[in-house]
Amino acid sequence: MRPVLLLCVSFWLPNAAWALVSDDGAEATLQVLNLKPNPGPEQLLPRFNWFKVASVSVLFGLCVAALAILAWLLRRAAAKPTTFRPDIWALEQLAQLRGGGDENSLSDRFSAATSILRAYVRMQFGLPAEHLTTIECNRIFTQRDGIPSGVREKLVELLRGADLIKFAAKEPSTADWIAFLRDAEEFIRATSAREKVG
Repeated sequence: MRPVLLLCVSFWLPNAAWALVSDDGAEATLQVLNLKPNPGPEQLLPRFNWFKVASVSVLFGLCVAALAILAWLLRRAAAKPTTFRPDIWALEQLAQLRGGGDENSLSDRFSAATSILRAYVRMQFGLPAEHLTTIECNRIFTQRDGIPSGVREKLVELLRGADLIKFAAKEPSTADWIAFLRDAEEFIRATSAREKVG
């Protein structure tokens, strides 16, 4: 019979070595090759390194936190609220009326401009001018501290001129309209630099 070489793992040997078994028909010989000692259960897996895991975890957490802060800063910068300024709003509204053209009569434009002016007075001075007559506005302005008499007189003059057109049925001319707009814009610009009162 031909020799047969068998390679098998001998688990029963203490070193768990490879064993070569040959059979020439007459007798079998066992050759033990001590290639490597049998690894124990603690050697099968590498030791767990807590320091490396903790370092990687901390680094990952810092990266996530940095990205979150960066996203928050970018979002905050992009969505920064603009401060509402009554003077800019009123001047833009009056500019739209100035370019209103022929679709509105001068009386209607005077009425709209007066509403804008009264809304501006409410926002800038805290005075509910939309719901007060010109005389009441004058009386309240007189009683308030911090409002110069020149500002009060200019406002009363503008409101009285608009009242004549609105209630006395005075027909305004284009020159009256241009002068009213100019005076209203000057009043707004003169009072826009002042701190809000009230």
